[in-house]
Amino acid sequence: MKKNNFKGCLILALTAIIWGVAFIAQKEGMDYVGPLTFTFSRSLLGTVALFPVALLLGKKKPMGKALGFGDKTLLKAGLLSGLFLFGATACQQIGMQYTTAGKAAFITALYIVFAPVVGIFLGKKAGLPVWVGVLLGGVGMYLLCMTGESGIGRGDLIVFLCSLLFTGQILVIDRYSQTVDCIRMSCLQFAVCTVLSGIGMLLFETPQMGAILDCAVPILYAGILSSAVAYTLQIVGQKYADVTPATLAMSLESVFAALAGWLILKETMSVPEILGCVLIFVAIVVAQLPTKRNS
Repeated sequence: MKKNNFKGCLILALTAIIWGVAFIAQKEGMDYVGPLTFTFSRSLLGTVALFPVALLLGKKKPMGKALGFGDKTLLKAGLLSGLFLFGATACQQIGMQYTTAGKAAFITALYIVFAPVVGIFLGKKAGLPVWVGVLLGGVGMYLLCMTGESGIGRGDLIVFLCSLLFTGQILVIDRYSQTVDCIRMSCLQFAVCTVLSGIGMLLFETPQMGAILDCAVPILYAGILSSAVAYTLQIVGQKYADVTPATLAMSLESVFAALAGWLILKETMSVPEILGCVLIFVAIVVAQLPTKRNS
């Protein structure tokens, strides 16, 4: 492994740790506020944290242009990714009311398998490793969600939908990340997510400032570290690491989430559920293996 590749993977492994522990913050947050209130609060913090960075990157431009106004491609990218981000994070937060942090993390991580499959419909080829990964992921999902006394739960289904929506967000980022500034795109997507979750919060929940303040630590972690800092680390790490090792490093998020859930929340899993987690992780790894190309 090249030196810069190794450096990138270390940065992305740190990113995975931050994201993994964020599942604990999200789970803890449900003790104080509703899912849309939590999503709004963390998205608002992410927007506020990235706002000065976006301005700094465009310091020689007027504020509007520095934030992307006037750039139709950047605005389109930010709007689309923000829509998917809102749907994914809201579903994840709602689903985590009914399932464990570890299970939610492994189900969410299936987006790494889904993305290349959905990419087929956009003209991108998927090799044998992807289909093997899909098969293993399906078996893993069955063991993780269907082998309990009540079978697949409501939370599992909602988090599964979250994974599909994250797949859409990843494909949008893949489509536009080479042509627009990633930091400004991230700032815009968090802003869109903030507006949409804010509307949902006011329509379906009764936010109380006291409860939000009681939930300050989980919200600060999810908003500053998991959203703004981790996303920036992801961008930096991917500048150094090749695509395959980068994706594998980020997929460790689910492992760290399960470990954190066990250590902090005292969550436990049955043997079939553990085996399901292992198969899903193997599916993620296999799906990222390179394929031989015909010359």
